[in-house]
Parts: sequence; C-alpha cells; structure tokens
Amino acid sequence: MKNIDNETKELTAAFIAESFDLLDDVELKVHQFANCSGDDECVNTVFRAFHSIKGTAGYLNFKNISDITHEAETLLDIFRKEKVIPTQVEVDIIYLACDTLKRMIIKVEKEYTDEGYETDTQIIVESIQQLIANRNKSNSTLMKNDTKKSNKKKKDRLKNEKTKKEQDNFDDLVTREIIEKFVSESEALLEKVEKDILDLEKDSENVELVSSIFRDVHTIKGNAGFIGAEEIEKESMEIEGFLDKIRNKEKHVNSNVVSFLLERMDLINKRLNTLKIDKEGKLIEENDNEIEDKKQDTEYKPLGEILLEMGVVTDKELEKALVIQQSRIGEILIDRGAVNENAVKKALERQNALATVKGVEGDFSIKRKEVRINTEKLDKLFELTGELITAEAMVINNPEIAKLNIESFKKSSNYLSKITKEMQEISMSMRMIPLEGIFTKTIRLVRDLSRKSNKKIELKITGQDTEMDRKIIEELSDPLTHIIRNSIDHGIESSDERKKKGKKEIATIRLDARYEGNEIWITISDDGRGMDRAKIIKKAKERGLLKGDGKDLTDEEVWQFVFQAGFTTAEKVTDVSGRGVGMDVVRKNIEKLKGKINIKSEKNKRTEVILKIPLTVAIIDVITVKVANNLYSIPTIDILEFFQANEEQISYLENKSQIIKLRNDVMPIIKFYDFFKVKTEKNKLTDGIMVVVEREEKKAALFIDDILGNQQVVIKPLGDSFGESRGLAGCAILGNGDVSLIVDTAGIIKEILN
Repeated sequence: MKNIDNETKELTAAFIAESFDLLDDVELKVHQFANCSGDDECVNTVFRAFHSIKGTAGYLNFKNISDITHEAETLLDIFRKEKVIPTQVEVDIIYLACDTLKRMIIKVEKEYTDEGYETDTQIIVESIQQLIANRNKSNSTLMKNDTKKSNKKKKDRLKNEKTKKEQDNFDDLVTREIIEKFVSESEALLEKVEKDILDLEKDSENVELVSSIFRDVHTIKGNAGFIGAEEIEKESMEIEGFLDKIRNKEKHVNSNVVSFLLERMDLINKRLNTLKIDKEGKLIEENDNEIEDKKQDTEYKPLGEILLEMGVVTDKELEKALVIQQSRIGEILIDRGAVNENAVKKALERQNALATVKGVEGDFSIKRKEVRINTEKLDKLFELTGELITAEAMVINNPEIAKLNIESFKKSSNYLSKITKEMQEISMSMRMIPLEGIFTKTIRLVRDLSRKSNKKIELKITGQDTEMDRKIIEELSDPLTHIIRNSIDHGIESSDERKKKGKKEIATIRLDARYEGNEIWITISDDGRGMDRAKIIKKAKERGLLKGDGKDLTDEEVWQFVFQAGFTTAEKVTDVSGRGVGMDVVRKNIEKLKGKINIKSEKNKRTEVILKIPLTVAIIDVITVKVANNLYSIPTIDILEFFQANEEQISYLENKSQIIKLRNDVMPIIKFYDFFKVKTEKNKLTDGIMVVVEREEKKAALFIDDILGNQQVVIKPLGDSFGESRGLAGCAILGNGDVSLIVDTAGIIKEILN
C-alpha cells in the first residue's frame, strides 16, 4: 500500500463513494439510451458520470481509471453530438468499462492504487478507439456522398447547424441538478479551505496545508469550468496563481495574506449564490458592479492605509504612528491630534466591510441539502439510540421510583419518551435508502442472462422509490439475484416454445416493491412456464423429504421444497443454475432478516415470489410474557389475539399432541414450558393464557403463564454460551433491567408442524 497523507485518504474515500454511485447510475442509463433514440438526458448523464470520474482520477493519479473514462467519454460524445443509437457492441464495451472500473475502484479502496490493470485498460481503450474509428470512417463516407450531391451553400448551412447543435448539446449538459451539486460540493470545499487557511496562520511554514488549499481551489476551478461558471473559474485561477507563489517561496504567509485569502474565498462563495438558471434552462452567472467593487478591495488593507486613502492623515504621520505600535494606529493618531474619532470610526467600518459581502438575489437560492456521513457513524448513532430506549425504560419502569408516585416525574418521563421516540424515528430514517440502487443492478443481470440464454426478456420495475433499512438492503442482493437467475433459466421459455403456447415472443419479468403494514413486500414475477407440482413432488420423494404421494399438500407447501439445500428439478446443470444452491441461499437470507417467502404459481402461466421483509430488525415492538421465572418477548406483528381456553375447545391427537379450536380455526397448541424445557406450576391448559400467533399463513396457540405488557425493545444477539438457540431470535433488556428472550415464532411453528 502506498504511503499517503490523510488529506489524500479523505479525497480518495470521497472519490470511491461517488464513483460507485455514478457507475450504478451509468448502468441504468445505458440500458435506457440503448433502447431509446434521441434521449439526450440519458446520454448526458452517462457522459457526465465518466467525466466526473475522469477528473478526480486524473488528479489522484489513477492512470488506468483516467484512461478508460477518457476514451468512454469520447465515444459518448459522438452519441451526444450525432444523436445516434449505440450498437450492441458499443453498449457491451461501456458495460465492460463499468465492470472494470468497479474492480479498479475496489483495489483503490484497499491499496490506494489502480496499478495492475494495465492489460485490461489497454484492451478496453483500443476497443473503444476502434469503434470510434469505425464510426468516423462511416461518417466520412456519408460526407463524401453528401458533397457530391450538395452545393457550397448547403454545406455551409449544414456546418452552421452542426455548430449550433453542438453548442445546444453542451448547454443541455448543464442542468439545475448539476448546478445544485456543484454549489453544494463547492460550499463544502470552501468550508474546508477556510479551516485550512486559519490553520495556516498558526503554522505559516506548513507546505502541506498550502498544497491542500491549492488542490481544493483547483477542484472548484475545474468544476466551474465544466458547468461554464466563467467568473468563479477566473477567481479560482487567480487564487491558484497566488498560492503557487506561496508554494514557490515567492510570497510569505502573514496575517495580511491570510485575510486576503479568506476574503477571496468569501467572493467565490458570493458568486455561488449568484448562479441562476433562466427559463430555457441555461446557466447565468451574474457579473454585477458590486462584486467587482468588492473584489478591488479584497487585497487586505490595514487601517492606516485606508486613512491615508481617505486623505485624513499624511504619509509622515502614518509612518510615525506605525513605529510606535501598528496594531493601535487609530488610537495613536487620535492621541496625536492627526485625525478625529469620527474619521477613524468610518475607516474601521470600511475595513470591517471588506470581510462582509452581501448576497445578490437570483432566480433561485441554492443551499446545501445533504452531507456525506460515514455509514459506521450512522450505525453507531442507531445503536446508541437503541441503548437510550433501553435506559429510558429502565428509569421509567424502576419499581422504587414507581412507589413514590411523583406527578412531576410522570410529566418529565412522558416528555423524555416523546424525545426518544422522535430520535428513534429520525435515526431509523437516516438509515433508510431507496431500493432503486439494488433494483438497478437487476437490469444488468437480466440483460446479460437473457443474451447468454438466447431468450428475449423485458424487465419492468416499479416501487424502486420504496425506502428500506440499508442493512437489510445489503442482505437482499443475493436473494434477488438467485430468484431472477432461476426465473430466467427455469421459468422463461425459449422464443419458439412461447410461440407454440400462443405467448408473446418477449417474456416479461416484473420487479415490484411496496409497503404492507410494518413490512415491505418485494415481488418478483414472470410470465413463464410456472412451477411443475408433479416434478417437485417426485424429486422430494427421491430425496426422502416427503412420505406418501403428496396429494394432501397444498401448492404453497409443495413450493416450499425448492428452498431445501441441494434441491433442484433441473435436468442438467448450467453456469446459471441447476445445483440446488440458489433458493437455499434465498431462504437463509430472508430468515436472517425475520422475513418470510410466499410463492404463487400457475403452470404455463406465471410464477410469483413475494419476499415479506420487516422495515427494520433492530428495534421491534413486543409483548413480554412469563413462563415460570423466565421471560419471553413475542414480536407484536406475529400476534393475532389472546384468550383463556376451556376444556371443550381442546382435543387430543393420536400422537398425544393437543389442538385447540377457536371459532372456525383449528390449530396446534405449543406449550412454552415443554418447548423450552422449564418447570412451571401452570401445567393445566385452562389455567394459563393462549397467545394466537401466525407466520407464513400458519397459526398456532402458544401456552404461557402470564402476560406482562408491551414495549419496544432492542434486539441483541445471544452469546455463544447459549449454544443452539432453538426457537429464539435474540434477547432484550427490559425496563426493569431483566433480560427477556425474543421468540422466533416462525422457527417454533415450523419445528412443531414438521
């Protein structure tokens, strides 16, 4: 790993985060403009992404990344200017560039270098150059034919139109979104520059600080040049020249230099707020006289010089005052009778005004809307919020305090509860991000697999704006991938087979997300051949998973066999699926998230897989119950109702297990004292309480001793000392400090019914 300074590390970290975001967006937009003629915004977005990555990579000396993005940018510029649809080969090379760039950026993240990818870079660069050459050759032939058919006047007109078109395309490149992002990033850089300038005043010989300021100003200049903010670019260039003199020891840092730099930063900030967009969507940078006047005054002038300019003192009087004490010029000049207090006051006002630049109102005001925060800090905040909820419960429910019955304490505790509730909601919302990122990746997956399997498939996505806990989204990547791979390999028929069935030649896969209560439902469906019930039952019998002919099983129960490890109905193994691994991974990942999976299928019509995921798995609402001296917390979302049983409702089966009838439902009874092997005095089913729970459309009655109440708890993992945590999902600390075991309702029902 290279030895680099902290400043470069921070810049590299920002580059990595932004590059991944940009490349994800590129894959989505490439898919769109590859299928849509003349979509300028799609092409421009991809162009801007490669341009942004190239700029920062060049500054950080990541040559391979810079070379690839430069060539990709050149190819995309042809699409922008000529408004042509890229060929399949051109789309493939852009996707290949994205994949290679991601691998390089991963290496940069680990080693701060992109070295080792020279061969890959050469292949991609040469391939793009060949594609560009082919296009230029084709365009050259067309131009020769046009020349033969057109006169000089027509050629001139075409040339003028082309020039105007290129200019319009450049104008289209700069959008309100780009300007807002430029302003936001520039303001952040200016804040950092200001801090570095102030640090430089304390450590005037610190070359690294000067270099850091230079780099940040250089970044602002480059971005300003890209969007066409000429005045900001010019200001930044002048500051660069000044800083360069400091670096070359031509100028020395003192308080005047620091003041000068700070004021020039204020001017850039001022110009950021003058940026406007007109009705046609073009950038306007105001060039008002007030800014120019202020600029003339920005080279910091001490109070003495200002008094001299005002004509209230002579050179000799000023020189004598400076000899005595420069920092108290005003007082000394007044004492000597050279100037009156009013003149000094006016001079001071003018001096102070140099550091203050009023804003000029524009068509809109651009303010920073977001701040980049390390995800580890967000996770820590969320964790501390959970601990705060636990601590709050321990204080409020303290039995010794409860005995005192203090009215003021109740009011204070209610107010505390309100604040912690809001903190929890805000901290949760900070971890919530749209599913768009993970959904976008499936576009590329479907495209690649459809081409590999030679099947025509259209992917339709809805609900990508649905937000979910970032931690959960990270766990959903593999399940989505495996379900879609299975859908394409097993579910979607070939074009010939679809024609014979009277279906459309192009198959459809739908990906949808929506809120359902406290859950998010992600649905993956296709209009393929559906699932073969007979085939699945046959395979289950062969593997010893099923006794009997399976006729008494519902379709939902039959479909569950596909989630068993190693289970597959594929006749041959392909590089896409057929090993019986994928759906087992899906089941394990979804169970880890406390979610559930439903499958609906009609033979030769469709298959639909629904992933039902809790919004968050860190903080949940529970009902705490008691069995003997043990406490258990059952997730509220699993509970349907409570009741006390009578003898008439209870029946016995041949295997001596018991069932209970509640209205029209018959369900098994699960005795907690028996399941968890604890001793209790309430062994009679009519003495305790039944808790009716439901998971995955299966119901059961949990027999417990007592109900203690409901509350929010923070899920904590069980320690290794618990060994196999059968029927448990974790533990929680209750308000009184006791530990309660969180019940895995789905696991218990599944074990009992199987």
